[in-house]
Amino acid sequence: MLEGKLVQLQEELQKGFRQLAELNHEGVQQGYNATRWTQTNNENKQQALQHQLGQAKEEITYSYKKAIQHLEQEREELSAKRSLSWD
Repeated sequence: MLEGKLVQLQEELQKGFRQLAELNHEGVQQGYNATRWTQTNNENKQQALQHQLGQAKEEITYSYKKAIQHLEQEREELSAKRSLSWD
C-alpha cells in the first residue's frame, strides 16, 4: 500500500516535470538563458526527488523484509513450543 503510494507520487512528479519541460521548451529553443537555467534547475530537482523516492522505496522494502523475518521467527518459535511434549 505504501509502496503503491510512492509509485503514484513518482508518476505524478514525472508528469509535473514533463509539463514544466514542455512549457520551457520554446524558451530554450529560442536561446533564453533564464529559461535554460530554469529547465536545468528543474531537471536537477527531478533527479534529486527520484533518488529520494528510490531510497524511500528501498527502506520500505527492507523494513517489510525485516518484519516478515521477525514474524517468521516468532511463528517457528511458537510452533516449536507447541510441539513440546507435556510429560
